[in-house]
Amino acid sequence: MKIAVISSYAYIVSNVNYGALLQYYALQEYLKERGHHPYWIRYVIRLSLKQRLKKIVKSVVFCRAEYKKKIQLRSFLDFADRYLALSDKIYVGEAAINSDPPAADYYITGSDQVWAGTLPANFLTFVGDDTRKIAYAVSFGRDELQVEHANTIRPWIGKFDKISVREKSGIDICYNLCRKSAVHVPDPTLLIDKEKYPAADFGLADYIFCYFINLNIGNSVRLDDLISYAQSVNKEFFISAATGSEKHIPSDYLVYPSPEEWLGYYKHAGAIVTNTFHGTLFSIIFERPFLCILQNGDSSRQNCRILSLLSSLGLQDRILDPSDSIAAKMHTSIDWAEVKRKIADLRLNTDAFLGSFDL
Repeated sequence: MKIAVISSYAYIVSNVNYGALLQYYALQEYLKERGHHPYWIRYVIRLSLKQRLKKIVKSVVFCRAEYKKKIQLRSFLDFADRYLALSDKIYVGEAAINSDPPAADYYITGSDQVWAGTLPANFLTFVGDDTRKIAYAVSFGRDELQVEHANTIRPWIGKFDKISVREKSGIDICYNLCRKSAVHVPDPTLLIDKEKYPAADFGLADYIFCYFINLNIGNSVRLDDLISYAQSVNKEFFISAATGSEKHIPSDYLVYPSPEEWLGYYKHAGAIVTNTFHGTLFSIIFERPFLCILQNGDSSRQNCRILSLLSSLGLQDRILDPSDSIAAKMHTSIDWAEVKRKIADLRLNTDAFLGSFDL
């Protein structure tokens, strides 16, 4: 079957977002293993004049860090060229995709936070009601919706053949939107084995690796304590950061990895600390000792996806509270055999969900 997937392509065009890239890569590989021909719809929103001017100003403010980020962003597009099946056309804005929609036997929206907003394309409004529409592991990005948001998307989700959600809280949201049959499935990154990820080998091993986002809006990650911990165990210390967080981290520790290098940092790390959903996921995928720091303030709503993930795998004890000893918490063992058993069970949910369409 030819399957068109819409998710977060726009994120990798203008932002460093490993999760957006790798969740599609994993879904693609899963569908290919089952004999299908998926491709990622290259859809980007049309920027307003103010947004375009802001982008131009940012591009001319040159510094070494910005240059490294530019190279890093280019590596995302290189990864897409090497590993991903993409639509022949880039669709810029709603009018473009509505007037000439991509052809497919099935259409999938997801995964990632595609339903956190009200972008019509993410609800597959560009194809007719007679097409097969599937939502796979969609996320609303929060535990409940504002009334206006719910009223906008209710008629759109009513036209899906089946809906699956990434967080368990999404089942309740769908129920309140009159979709009572939504099911819980895992993020696509859990659908393939770690060997399927093109992780770089770069001669480093047994270091402390951190991946942080949203430090620019007040989130604390106990950076001084983490540096002290790395020194106490005599390990090298590397930090990958996104969403402006790199401005809050000493440059001596910063790295700007390509997607393959980022996967490599996970694969070979002695320990990992992160405050992100996909950062947590890849710690689990590569079976590395890890701790997760929950976000606070305006971004605390993102914690629901981390809490849902850890709960489903019995790993709630990997959350690092402000009063916890990093060393004591990190050295608490993880029963990886049990975690892998639970991941296998979650994969069965996906097999059953997509199998109902002969996918």
